[in-house]
Amino acid sequence: YGDSYGGAIFNMDALTIDSSTFTGNEADMGGAIHSEMTTTLTVQNSLFTNNSSPCGGAAINSSGIATVSDSTITGNLAPGSWCEGDAAGIGNRFGTMTVIHSIISGNISESHYGGLSNYDGQMTVIDSAIYDNVAGAHGGGIYNWWGATLTVINTEIYSNTPAWWGGGIFSGPDGGASLTLVNSALFGNQAEKGGGIYNGSAYNDSFAVLTVVNSTV
Repeated sequence: YGDSYGGAIFNMDALTIDSSTFTGNEADMGGAIHSEMTTTLTVQNSLFTNNSSPCGGAAINSSGIATVSDSTITGNLAPGSWCEGDAAGIGNRFGTMTVIHSIISGNISESHYGGLSNYDGQMTVIDSAIYDNVAGAHGGGIYNWWGATLTVINTEIYSNTPAWWGGGIFSGPDGGASLTLVNSALFGNQAEKGGGIYNGSAYNDSFAVLTVVNSTV
C-alpha cells in the first residue's frame, strides 16, 4: 500500500473501461481504479474481483462523474481500520455516480461498509442486484452519508450483513442524507437495527429523508 491511489489505474481526465477484468490490485484507496474530482469515468461490461483497499473503494473509488454499467463487482476486500473508509465494492466521494444493470456481491469490509458507499455525493442505482456483502460497521448493501443523495430504482438488495445497523441500506448519519427507493425490493438482510433500512443517526439529529414508492421491504 503506502499512501497509494488506484492500484491499476489512477484517472486524472476521461477514462473508458470496456469488457475488461481487474483482479488482485491493491492501493490505499481505489484498489483497482481511483478517479479524481473533475474527471469522467465510464465502466461497462467489466469484472472487478479480488481487489483490496483498506480505505475503501476496493474495486472503484470516484470523486468525479462516473457510470458503471453491465458490470460485476464481487469478492473485493477492505481490510484494516486505520482510515475513514468507503465500501469494499465501490466508493463515491463528492461525485456523481450511476450504477446500472450491475451486480455488487460478496464484497467484504473488515471495519467500514459493504457493497456501495456514497459520501456527500449523488448516487443512482438502477436495475441492479446488491447481495451477500459484509460490512464491519454499518450499511451491508449501501452506506449513504453526510448530505448524500441516493436513488434506488428497480433493484434487489438482499442477504447483506453489517456488524451494526442498516442491513440493506444505512442512510443519514451526520449532516443529513436523502434516500428514495422506487420499485425495488429489500429482503433477507440482517442487522442489529434496521434489517432492511436504517434511516437517521444514533442521536436523532441527522435530518435524514426517506421516501419509499412501490417497493417491498
